[in-house]
Amino acid sequence: MYNSIIIKISLVLYSLCAGFVVWFLWRNTAAPNALQHTGIVFASIVPILILVSPYLKAEKLERVFIYTLFFDFERKEIATGQIPGPYFSNYLSMFTNISTSIGDDPNSRDECYKLMKAKGMNIIERGILEVLLQNFSVHWDIEPRKFRGPLWTTTEWSNDSRLRKNTINIEELRSIFKHNQIINQPGVVVHPRLNIPPGSLHVDQSDHLRTLVLKNSYACLQIQIREAGGCVMQQGIKGILSPDPNNTNRYWAETYKVSVSMKLRRTKVYSPNMKTYRRWFANITDSLSVYDWQVIENKIADHLNRKATSKILGEN
Repeated sequence: MYNSIIIKISLVLYSLCAGFVVWFLWRNTAAPNALQHTGIVFASIVPILILVSPYLKAEKLERVFIYTLFFDFERKEIATGQIPGPYFSNYLSMFTNISTSIGDDPNSRDECYKLMKAKGMNIIERGILEVLLQNFSVHWDIEPRKFRGPLWTTTEWSNDSRLRKNTINIEELRSIFKHNQIINQPGVVVHPRLNIPPGSLHVDQSDHLRTLVLKNSYACLQIQIREAGGCVMQQGIKGILSPDPNNTNRYWAETYKVSVSMKLRRTKVYSPNMKTYRRWFANITDSLSVYDWQVIENKIADHLNRKATSKILGEN
């Protein structure tokens, strides 16, 4: 911060001196050596441009997650897995206050699958919004503090930043996500507001792609949700779904690729404020990693190891 102040003061003094020289030459263009001196002034700009040119670079931050939803063709609903369980506990905020039924009364497996895919995209988008609301309801510039317990990790967020913010209330959020029937249901959006840096939020959408775009003068952050395919889970998934011996094709797993990227403004990559925006990106990706399949797999492995250890100790 101290160096930044010195640099800004030096640049102001240089600008004043350079401005005086330009002003003085402007008023004395008929002087004998005015043209030569103007050429010298112009030539002095070249090394300065060479010096600052490395600052004009494009930079993009990115992280990719894989989210997974399970569909039950027999019960015609989204399957939430074993309760309690590692998958359910991490996806709890995604499923809270919503119906897991796909609606309507499909008469075929294809009709059921079509309805499930449509609802699945809305559920994933709702889960992402819920995480953003939980963590950024007071301010967007927050600092996490994590405390490890015997069974889980607790995260607290400081929110005493004095930076400017743009607060989006529930009514505005419902308008922005008007395409999502789940988000617009009464009681689903509980937190009263979402705070982002001064700028805008909008959603670009198609049948198989949703993109949340947060744009401001420093960066453009995008959260992209794309369907990544699925398959029948004939063997189930240990720790989440037990296979059905009477219907091996009962469960279907649909995966979604969630990409979080932030393009930094070319002229502000080395701005002192960019440190805050990098932290904002890190906080968003850290929050959204709760649904990532790699995280779920690690929790399942830990859960099964603890159960195995307890069984061995019990036998001894």
